[in-house]
Amino acid sequence: MNKIYFSERKLDVFKFITKYFKENEYTPTFAEIAKNLGFTRSRANAIVNDLVKIGLIDKETDASQRKIRLSKNQINILNKLKFN
Repeated sequence: MNKIYFSERKLDVFKFITKYFKENEYTPTFAEIAKNLGFTRSRANAIVNDLVKIGLIDKETDASQRKIRLSKNQINILNKLKFN
């Protein structure tokens, strides 16, 4: 398996999305990410776009508020992850 290197901010966002999804069974909004991690929705969106490019999450292009999507394969991977 290839190694993926994260900046601290990307890792924080990915951990937040993972934790939020495991607790709620749906993904957070950009506003929820921004509020919980202390930066703007625009910055949250930019970091999510980076995670999409890596292939860890997907993003809807429609006007829905919850744009972050997870495929079944991504959910299986998320459920196996453990963070310190």
